[in-house]
Parts: sequence; structure tokens; C-alpha cells
Amino acid sequence: MKGKVAVLLTHRYPYGRGEEFVHQEAGYLAQGFSRLIIIPEEKSSARRTFPGEAALEELSWELPGRLKRWLFYGTALFRPAFIGEFINIKRRYRVKLSFSLVKHLIFYLFLAHLKARGIEKCITPLLREGTEVTLYSYWSGLMAVAAARVKNKMKKDVKLVIRAHGGDLYFERSPYQYIPLRRFLYKACDYMSFVTRQGQLYFMEKHQISASEKMGVDYLGSEKMEMSGAFDMKVFRMLSCSHVIPLKNLTLIAEALRGVDQRRVEWIHVGDGAMYETVKKSCEEILSGFPNVSVRFVGYLPPEDLKAFYKESFFHLFVNVSRSEGLPVTIMEALSAGIPVMAPDIGGIGECIHEQNGLLLTSSPGPEEVREGILKFSRLDEQEWRAYSREALRTWEAMFSPARTAALFVKKIRDV
Repeated sequence: MKGKVAVLLTHRYPYGRGEEFVHQEAGYLAQGFSRLIIIPEEKSSARRTFPGEAALEELSWELPGRLKRWLFYGTALFRPAFIGEFINIKRRYRVKLSFSLVKHLIFYLFLAHLKARGIEKCITPLLREGTEVTLYSYWSGLMAVAAARVKNKMKKDVKLVIRAHGGDLYFERSPYQYIPLRRFLYKACDYMSFVTRQGQLYFMEKHQISASEKMGVDYLGSEKMEMSGAFDMKVFRMLSCSHVIPLKNLTLIAEALRGVDQRRVEWIHVGDGAMYETVKKSCEEILSGFPNVSVRFVGYLPPEDLKAFYKESFFHLFVNVSRSEGLPVTIMEALSAGIPVMAPDIGGIGECIHEQNGLLLTSSPGPEEVREGILKFSRLDEQEWRAYSREALRTWEAMFSPARTAALFVKKIRDV
């Protein structure tokens, strides 16, 4: 026996931006397994550092020739995976069938087939050596389906662990109102991990699956953020942090701030995205007639710069007004800095935000509700605010400290 090897399947990590939370978990994986191999679905020229004990496998996902592609497309209609999923779409999910959806499913199957071949090629030499291999897909998307195909082929020689978050879990966030092959994934895996209890319940109800030892809730963790600066009654400082896309609903914060005229307010947003300039301009225009409120969009900050930003700043409140979430790492980071959090009751947010450490809004708050929340925290004196701050930090320590969450999760999947 050659030890236990973890094969971490990611979207881009260690390339490009995003998936910062994968990095900290990779370090624990490298320590918990005799070897760690990282396989990203996509890659770019910009590569970040990753744990020194890990190996990066840069597989090629080149499409085969046109003839082979069309042969696959033509035969896909008669494959068991397509037929079974077609029945699920019609009878279980009751999703409206369309040509674009059927085309999407066929191409999804094709890409999963292609990526499965690459993963299989990577792990076959390890299996020949007698190495125990655990395929761990950080997302329950395309790479997870590819890994499930490999698992089904290799049977007991390979373990499969899959994480489900938000965009890869909730049908409502897909333009097709559907995500392919969910029951196929669950049947193939040895353990499916959900980042929130609400996510697990959604999956069980949506796919008519009963609870079992094959599934569980494992919260992600976040690095500890430190915040400096003195409590200031003169200026109320708010922070938000997210991609700048319609789903994050950032103009709602600006609309809410229009009615906060009792004191000076500074709102800073960290993050960029496809709608950055448009949303930034909209927020500035909404607040243009309110000189007591300033808004500043600082764009994307790499992890180290974000830590430095927190350390040089002081915020009274962290605000999230998204329309859909799993459980954002940005909320965990704010809690770790001792910042009270105001956020809607969606996804798993209600599992960590409550009246002692912040304010849980309704699932779809309007400007007035958000405004009342801002006013509530703006009226706190220092002693009252410190009580919220202490509870925020305690929540992070109990639920999201990586020394606890990542270490326990790695031990769990090592022994699966």
C-alpha cells in the first residue's frame, strides 16, 4: 500500500482569481493525505502559489474532431445516463423541456465524458501502485460529474467526495431552472458535503432523497481578519463585499441609505464583476443628493490585500442584500473581525446570523427594512456595539475557524 492520495478537483484554482477559500483547505489536505494532486477545470497564465506538498496536474481538455463529437451527440440520446435524466426532468423536476435544455444536457454529458478520461488517465498509475485514491470535487458541477463517471468505472478502488455550495445546488440560479445529473452524482459518491443545513434540506426535498450517512453538513472556514481603529460616533462606516452582479442587489443598499440623514455615513464595497461600472455609477447617482453619505467601490482585493484593508479599517456594520446565497465566506470574514452582520434570511445565513451578532432580515427585504436595520446599528453606543462585536467573533470561532472546520473535514473524508 502506497498511502492515501487526495485528488482535488477545482474550477480554476490555483489559476486566476476566486476560490480563495480553496487555498486554505488545500493546506489541510496536503497535511492530511500522503499526497495532494490538484486538477483545475480551467487555467490561465496567472498562477497563484499553492501548498508546497501538492502537485498540479495540468490536463488538456481539447475537444476531439468534429466527426467524433457528432458521433457522441448522435448516440447520446440512447445512452442510459441521458434516458434516466430525461425521465427525471419530465417526471421528478417537472421542468419545461426545450431544444436548448436538451442540447445543454447532451453537451454537458459530452464534456463530462471528456474530462473523465483525463481524470482517469491521471489516477490509473496510482491505482496500479496500490495507492488509495480519494477524488474530492470542491464543486458539484461538471468536474464532479466527470469524477462520478470515473468512480462508477473504478468501483471500490476510488472514493468520491463532493461539496455542494449555492450556484451548483439551487436549480433556481440556473438559466435552465435545472442542473444536470444530481441524483447520478449522489448515487455515485461516497460522501456529499453541504456547506449549509438549508442546502442539505433543499437537496433532499428537490431530489426526493432521504437522509443517510452519505451526506452531511460541513461549514467552510475563513481566515481570521483583524480590524483596527477606534469606535467613532461621528461617522457610521459600513462594508459590503461581493461580486458586482445583479444577484448581489447592491443598488438596494444605496436606496436604503437615501433615508439615513441623521449622521455621516461611509459605505465601502469590495469586489468587482461584470456589472462593476454600471452598478457603481447607479449607486453614486442614487446618493448624489445626499451629501452626508459617501460611497466608494474599491474593486477586487487579493487575499493579502484584503487582510491589510481590514487591519487598516474600522466598520460598524457588514451588509449583504443578495437575492440568493449559500453561506458567503465574506460573512465569515466579517464575523472573524468582530463586525456585526446584517443579511437576508436566505441559504444558510440564518444558521449563523441572529439578534446577538447582527440582524437577520427577511428573505427579500426592501429599502425600508434595510434602512431600519442601518439606523438600528447607527444608534448604538460603544458598549452596545461591543456586545454585538464580541458575539460576532464567538460565532466565527465556534463555526468557521479553519483550524476546526477544515481539520475536521479532512479527517472525515480521509476516513470515508
